[in-house]
Amino acid sequence: MISDQAMICACREPNLKSKIKIIGYNHSLAGNEFLGYYSSKEDWNSIYKPDLIIANGKISKQQLIDRGNLSNKILEGPALRFDKIIKKNLIKTKKIPDKRNVFIPLSQI
Repeated sequence: MISDQAMICACREPNLKSKIKIIGYNHSLAGNEFLGYYSSKEDWNSIYKPDLIIANGKISKQQLIDRGNLSNKILEGPALRFDKIIKKNLIKTKKIPDKRNVFIPLSQI
């Protein structure tokens, strides 16, 4: 997780910021004791948070919202191997990035 934060920081360098879209991927459910999924509104002002999160289903999305993550930053999506469904969801929300400039840190929300 620490290495993901360093990579996100590098992606946010001033000369790259407008070119790289950072998408967090919530790939699993976790119990309430896992503090890594809790966030405050202030956390979202940090340079270490992704531009948006793809949650792996409705339950995962609601769990993230219940833990303080911003609902407007979370898209409900499938497993990453279903890229056509992900693209369809991104088109619906008009948040489709140029896929050559996307960074997905798998352990980051």
